[in-house]
Parts: sequence; C-alpha cells; structure tokens
Amino acid sequence: MKLKLYNQFRHWLNGGVIWVYSDPHFGDSDCELMDKNWPSPEFQVHNINSCVGKKDTLVILGDIGDETWIPKIKGHKILVLGNHDKGVSRYEKYDSSFTLINPGMFDEVYDGPLFINDKILLSHEPIELKFGINIHGHCHSGKYMEGDDRYWTRFNVCSNIIGFTPIRLDNLVGSTTCKGIHRLTIDEASTKKGSEELHVPNVGDNVNHPSHYNSGKYEPIDIIEDWKLGFNLGNTVKYISRCEHKGKKLEDLKKAEWYLSREIGNLEKK
Repeated sequence: MKLKLYNQFRHWLNGGVIWVYSDPHFGDSDCELMDKNWPSPEFQVHNINSCVGKKDTLVILGDIGDETWIPKIKGHKILVLGNHDKGVSRYEKYDSSFTLINPGMFDEVYDGPLFINDKILLSHEPIELKFGINIHGHCHSGKYMEGDDRYWTRFNVCSNIIGFTPIRLDNLVGSTTCKGIHRLTIDEASTKKGSEELHVPNVGDNVNHPSHYNSGKYEPIDIIEDWKLGFNLGNTVKYISRCEHKGKKLEDLKKAEWYLSREIGNLEKK
C-alpha cells in the first residue's frame, strides 16, 4: 500500500519507508516488574537497526527511557512524547534556530497526537475514533489490533506487544479497510435518509396526526379546509379544539381569542 501523507510529513518517505515503535523504556528497571524478561537496551537497539535503514524513518510513540541510546539508532527519527518523557527540548537534535544541540537525537519531536493524513492518527495513549485508525503505545497489555475483521480501528505498537521489533507503517495500515471522516459522514447521511424513507407514519404520529387533534370524530384540519376558514379563523378553531387535550387550556383559549380578535379587526377596517 502506497502511503499518502500531508505535505509536511512527506519527507518521511524520502528514499525509504516508515517504521513505528513505542515504549522502549531503555534501561527502565521498573519494566522488569512488569516482565522479568524485558530485554536490554542493546537488544532493542539491535532489533530496531536490523529493520530500519539509514534512509528510513522511525516513529517512536513515546516513553523512551534512557535517551542516551537514541544516537545509536539509525534513520530519520521522530518522537511523539509519552507520559514518562521529560519535555521536548531534552530529545531534540536541533533548537528553534536549527542549530545542532544534541547530535544523534530526534530530528522531530511532537508533544501531542499527530494526524499524518486524513485517516491515520499517531499518539502515545490510545484514542477512540469514529473514523480512520489510531496507532498508539502506552498499553503494555491487551491486543495488538482492536476492531473487527473488516475494520480495525486501533493498533497498539508497544514494544512488548509487537515483539520488540518495529513494524512498517504501510504494512500495518494496509491490513485494514478504514474510512475517512468525509466518507463516514456521507455514509451516515445516506443511512439516515434511507431509514426516514422507509418510515410509514401511523395514526398516533405526532407530526401527521397528533393525539390532541385526534380526539373526536373529525380532525380540525379537515374542518378548516372543508369550511375554507382561512388563516385567522382556522387558528381560532385549532386552538379551541385542542384546549381540553394538550394541558394548557387557558393559553390555548387566549391564542384562539388573539386570532379571532385579529380577524374581527381586519373586517372592521374594511
């Protein structure tokens, strides 16, 4: 599957492919409490470099651990900060004036979720989407994919979930049929329109036959049209006919009086 990215991210594909990985926690002793077989930083870096080439892009979705291991990793390196990371400037290779300050560190650092096209959202924590797919880390247990066989919506690329080996982004998104927000909106509107066309109103329909107009032998609308009463007298009959049935008798009678007075006033002007 050929990836199409927003313009500002297209350089990620210059001469190579994009890999995703999350939560390496390099040198983090707490990870051994979660998994006594948590691999060493050397093992993870070796696995990463066995996949990522010098012209490839590696996106790490947060929780680096000991950042001194980052210069040992190949490729164009991207970081989306995680909850255990310690601020953008700590991990940036260049400062705001593009002066080299941390050789070998990340070429780009983002401090929040990132849409890289109209369907793909990269983040540290998982995010629920009605459209597209979310690629995330953070969750060290659970499933690699969430959704169904037709439409996978989230991919967990935590290091221990994916065997401490990065995954190619094009292969990952190629395994799902996902909708963009525009397609989803069009489909939902079509479904709603179809269901409305199938609806057949019944006698109790509040739009076509409200109960407060349907308590006697004849509905007010039939009398108004048959007697050709016009707007003011028609509304007078309407409000009188419903005053005993809608729970607002005085208000309805005052409305009827207003329309009747308006009709009388119009006649007196002639």
